[in-house]
Amino acid sequence: MKRKHFLSIIIVSIFIFSIVTVKEVSTEVNPWNQEFEINSYVDHVPINITKDADFGLLGFTGDGSYASPYLIENLNITTTEEYGIYIEGVSEYFEIKDCYIKAQHAIYINQVPAIEAWIRNNTLETTNAPPFSAGLVFDNSHHMHVLANRFIGYGDAGIYGDFANDHVIAGNNFTKFTNAIDTVDCGWWEIYDNKFELNDGDQYVSSNDFVFYQNTWYNNNYGLYLGDCTNCNVTANFFLNNNQEAVTLYQSIGVKVYKNWFVDNNLGGSSQAKDTLGSNAWWWSYLNQGNFWSDFSGSGYYEIVNDIGDSSYDVYPIWDSDSDGVNDYDELFVYLTDRYDSDSDDDLMPDGWELDNSLDPLYDDAIEDADTDELSNLDEYRYGTLAQDEDTDDDTMTDGYEVHNSLNPLFDDAYADFDGDELVNVLEFTLGTKANNYDSDMDGMSDSWEYYNGLNPLENDAWMDLDDDGLNNFLEYIYDCDPNDHDSDDDTHYDGYEILHGTNPNDPNDFPSTTYQPTESETPTTETTFYWIGGFIALLALVSFPFIRQRRKLNKLRELIGEYFPKMKF
Repeated sequence: MKRKHFLSIIIVSIFIFSIVTVKEVSTEVNPWNQEFEINSYVDHVPINITKDADFGLLGFTGDGSYASPYLIENLNITTTEEYGIYIEGVSEYFEIKDCYIKAQHAIYINQVPAIEAWIRNNTLETTNAPPFSAGLVFDNSHHMHVLANRFIGYGDAGIYGDFANDHVIAGNNFTKFTNAIDTVDCGWWEIYDNKFELNDGDQYVSSNDFVFYQNTWYNNNYGLYLGDCTNCNVTANFFLNNNQEAVTLYQSIGVKVYKNWFVDNNLGGSSQAKDTLGSNAWWWSYLNQGNFWSDFSGSGYYEIVNDIGDSSYDVYPIWDSDSDGVNDYDELFVYLTDRYDSDSDDDLMPDGWELDNSLDPLYDDAIEDADTDELSNLDEYRYGTLAQDEDTDDDTMTDGYEVHNSLNPLFDDAYADFDGDELVNVLEFTLGTKANNYDSDMDGMSDSWEYYNGLNPLENDAWMDLDDDGLNNFLEYIYDCDPNDHDSDDDTHYDGYEILHGTNPNDPNDFPSTTYQPTESETPTTETTFYWIGGFIALLALVSFPFIRQRRKLNKLRELIGEYFPKMKF
C-alpha cells in the first residue's frame, strides 16, 4: 500500500484527545479538560499553609466546604525557594486553579489524607534544584483531582507521589521531566487523557490498582514503566515514537494491557514492549482483543520480550479488523474510515484499494473515471487495473480499449492479433478499429484489407467503386482485386469485364477474347446489361452477407454466383 506509516505531530495533536470510541471506562467528555487563557496573574509570594485557618488569614475565598472550597487562583508565584505553595495537615476542601507557579516544588501537599482537593488549569514549572524537584508532590495525601494542568521543566518529576492513594490525574501535559509521574507505594490512581512528551520516562514503583486509559506517550525516551506493581489496567492508550520500549512491566504481575496503540516505538529493537516475568495479560480475554502493533506481521502472535529466557505474547493483536488492506490504526486516526467496514463509503470498492489508487474511501466515486481511460473506477477495481494509470500494462493501449475489445489490460498483448484480421492489436487501437472483430464496420470486408487498400475500416464503403471498373469494393474484396486499380492484372481488361466473361482478373494471361473499352458511342443496351449484371452480383453478395463474414466462407458466395454465370472463373 502506498501510504505513509509515520504520523506528523499535527496529526497526533488533532486526534489524540478524540478517541472516545475506544475508551473503556467512560465515554463522556471531561468538563475539566478545557484549558482557557488567563489574561493576567497577580504576583504573589510563596504560600505556606499548615492549618485550615491559614486559608482565611491569607485572604483566600471560600468556606472550606465541598460546595465552596477555599480558592487559590490567578497567582504568579515565581521563587527560588523550595516551595511555591506548601499545604500540610489541613482537613477542609481547597482548590488551586489558574496559577503560574515556578519553584523547586511548585506545589507540595503533605499529610492531607482525609479530604478532597482540586488542582486545575495551572502551569507548574520546576527549577531543577537539587537534590530533588517536582511540579506537584503528594506526600501521604489522598483524594486529589489534578485536572488540565501544564507541567513544564527539567526537574525530576512532574508529579511525585509517596504513599498517596485515590488520585485522579486527567487532561494534563507533561514535558521535559526525568519522570513525568513518579510514584512509590501508591494505589488506586486513575490516570487518563494526559499527554506525555519529551520526558525520559514515566515511572510507577510498588504501586497497585492503577488504571491508565486514553493517554498519549509521544517522543519520550521510555514510555510507561511499572516496577513491582500489581493489578493495574493499561487500555486504550497511545504510544508513539518513543525511543525505547513503550511499556515495560518489571517484576509486575496481574497487569492487563489491551486495546492500546503501539506505533514505531523502540525502532530497531525486537519488540515495542517488555514483560520481565511474563505474568501479565497482553490481551482482553473477554472479547479476545489485544493491542495494535505497527511492526506486527499481520498473522500469528505478537512477541513481547522478557528476562526469563522465554517470551510473552499478545495472542490477539489488532491489525486489520475488516481485511480491507488498511490497518486499524490508519483507518481510525489517519484516514477516518470505518475499521469494521471494508467499504466505508459503500461504493463497492474496498477502502484499501481506493487508498492505493489515490481515490477517496469516504466518497462514492465508483462511476467516475479518474484516469480518463473509459473505465469507471469500479470497473478498474473489478478488472484489477490501476485507477490512476490509463495503461496499466504499459502496452500503449488504454485499459478501457483493451477491456472493451476483450484484450488483457494486465498483459502486454500489443503485437498479438486477437481477431485474426492481420492487424496487430496496437495498430487496431491506433486506427480505432475493434481488436475483437475482424470487420469493425460490418461491411463484409476485413479491417486489414480495407486498411492496406486505402479504404476506411470504420465506414461501410462496400458499395463504392473507387476505380470505376464495374466492381464495387465488396466484390473487389471477394475476388481479391485491387479496389484502386480498374485493371488489377494489367492485361488491359477491366476487372469487372473479366468477371462477366469468366476470366481471372488477377491473371494477366487469362483474359476475354474481346476487349471492353467503354466509349461515348457505346450502346445503351450493352452498358445497361453490363451494370445490371454487376448489380445482380452485388445483390447476391448482399443476400449472402451472413455467410461471408469470415474468409473461409467466401467459396459459398462464389459457388452461388457460378450457378447463374457458369462461364465465370474464380
